[in-house]
Amino acid sequence: MNAALAELAAHCGIEDHYWDIFGQRHELTAAAAYRLLAAMGIRANDASGEATPAAVHDEASARAALQRLRAAEWQRPLPPVHVVRVDADPLELALRLPDAERTGTWEWVLRLESGSEERGRFEPAQLPERGRREIEGRPHLELALELPLSPPLGYHQLELRRPDASASPATLQLIVTPAACYTPPRLGTRAGVWGPSVQLYAVRSARNWGIGDFTDLKRLLEICAERGAGILGLNPLHALYPHNPEHASPYSPSSRRFLNPLYIDVEAAAEFAECQPARELVADPSFQARLTALRESEFVDYPAVATVKRRVLDLLYEHFRRHHLESDSERARAFRAYQAERGRPLWDYALFHALAEHHHGADPARWDGPPGPRQTARRTANR
Repeated sequence: MNAALAELAAHCGIEDHYWDIFGQRHELTAAAAYRLLAAMGIRANDASGEATPAAVHDEASARAALQRLRAAEWQRPLPPVHVVRVDADPLELALRLPDAERTGTWEWVLRLESGSEERGRFEPAQLPERGRREIEGRPHLELALELPLSPPLGYHQLELRRPDASASPATLQLIVTPAACYTPPRLGTRAGVWGPSVQLYAVRSARNWGIGDFTDLKRLLEICAERGAGILGLNPLHALYPHNPEHASPYSPSSRRFLNPLYIDVEAAAEFAECQPARELVADPSFQARLTALRESEFVDYPAVATVKRRVLDLLYEHFRRHHLESDSERARAFRAYQAERGRPLWDYALFHALAEHHHGADPARWDGPPGPRQTARRTANR
């Protein structure tokens, strides 16, 4: 790979090497650099305009692409995005414009994520100069624009309006980040706090159904507390895709608002003690043999675990409908209160999974499907 192409790739944030999981170093190749640049919309073409891997092997074409990119950056008054910490003081931005436009009074408008606005004015001629470059025969300046404000956390939009109202405003997305990652109060006040990191799905016990569950988690917390631990690190516990249990990555959720039902300890559910058909099913020797096999499996058998849990949970829900919802019991009222508290997000979550299960049953290759008739979906999601 020629030096100009390497410089172009570095300018665009492409690393010149990476290390794989086996500790082997891999260098960036010209072909890979070209494809990455092309994916960014940057083509180091030859004079013919043909975008081919061979073209970027020509140093002159790569150098020309780099020059075009740098010129475009200087011709844009503001970068697309600026990231700043919430405690940054002052808030300073780089403003680039032709020297001839360093006149008059400009206006800035900051639209906060909350919907409110802040405004101000400035004169480019009064701003400190940080750099200078000639672009297409015209001198361009980089100026230090300091805004007299401290925007809150969030994603905000900044506009700079020129004195000539006919010209389009310069825009920038201002991202204000926390000064540091969230630290739980317990960690922030104590030195030497320790604890294990656990993947709950991999926890084994003599009583679970082939996957660690919330009862296992409770016992694990007790064990850690008895030994003086102050924290317990867990994998994400949010909802996945009940209709497709083999898609088991905890880092690819269907929702981060709700929990994965596979972690339910079925026998700890209040309805289990009330539901004779469910207790008889679980006590059956063949069912117990399945549970033993699931506990002894080297790996978590997600489809099999989902099958046995779903079979019993369906019985428990039918019992809940007949003996609680229909009689408006205290437990039913607690359930309705939970629905009301979670509101539309819970409705959307239930609707999505009802549709996903329906369409997946018709075609297992599909994750979900187009929305069906709303009233039919509403009845399904509210069951």
